[in-house]
Amino acid sequence: MSSEDLPRVPSDSSTQTDDPVMEENIQLKSHIRELEVQLEKEKKRTSPQLTEKDKLHIAKEVLQKSAWSGQQISFFLEDKKRTKWSQEDLVLGLTLRGLSRKAYKFLRERKLLPLPGLTTLKDHIRHFTCPPGILNNVLNGIQLLVQLSVLKNQ
Repeated sequence: MSSEDLPRVPSDSSTQTDDPVMEENIQLKSHIRELEVQLEKEKKRTSPQLTEKDKLHIAKEVLQKSAWSGQQISFFLEDKKRTKWSQEDLVLGLTLRGLSRKAYKFLRERKLLPLPGLTTLKDHIRHFTCPPGILNNVLNGIQLLVQLSVLKNQ
């Protein structure tokens, strides 16, 4: 077997070959790596860096499109200990609490729905007074609601 039959091994296999196609391939791969590094540097340089304030603003915009009130959004996004709940939030909390204490605690503790605390609800209804006896105004209101419901179903 002669030396011509053996495959040629370049002296420095990483940069020099006798095959022009292999040489071009090596050069192109090197150029691709350089371009990838340059691209990453440009991405870091030109990508907008969102501040925490910007992130909060974006989150508020998204949540405002939901059914949450402004106070619920603030309670959820801002880590405040105290929140000034709106009348609507308090009524929602009282209604849910009246239906099921377990459901109320579940939703509140898991932060599935921002709700006022039980003490806040108790403070809100502490001064609620109701005259003794039959409340004719309430009965009339319920009667109207029933009549409207019947009309809608016809």
